[in-house]
Amino acid sequence: VLCHRVVLVLVSAREEDAANDIFETLNDRGLSLSTLDLLRNFLLSRANEQDREEIVRWWGDVFSVSAKLAQVQTFLRHHWITRHGDVKSRGLYKEMKTVLLNEFQRGASDPKRFSLELSSSANVYSDLIGRRTDSEALNDDLDAVAELNATAVWPVALAAVEKHDAAS
Repeated sequence: VLCHRVVLVLVSAREEDAANDIFETLNDRGLSLSTLDLLRNFLLSRANEQDREEIVRWWGDVFSVSAKLAQVQTFLRHHWITRHGDVKSRGLYKEMKTVLLNEFQRGASDPKRFSLELSSSANVYSDLIGRRTDSEALNDDLDAVAELNATAVWPVALAAVEKHDAAS
């Protein structure tokens, strides 16, 4: 397989924006890049040189939500829903990019701030889906949610816990 079926392509770009455009174009043409890959690349391409190492570290928290990529993708969508309303998985990256570019231009956010927020939210989400909160009663309720496979509850639970933590 390695000798006869693997193709390696090297694409050079002089500017990071061009590299990001190539990355997104490959995705648009059917090469399967996840929303996570695209978003992380987008944020790193927009970040200051000195912020990139921290952003990469915080993304480790995002990727550790679960060993299963599907759960990480689900987390990303649930995180977005708690802040911006419902969006389907298929259109998530395009919406995120549009909204984030607008926020970056207005100074309402930046890649570092968004990545830190995402990292914090990933830790809360991991505790929720793993039923590792400080409240035994909440953990029991979360067990019931998981048993019923009531996935629509997770964004609500995430928003409630984050709001509670912010008020504390």
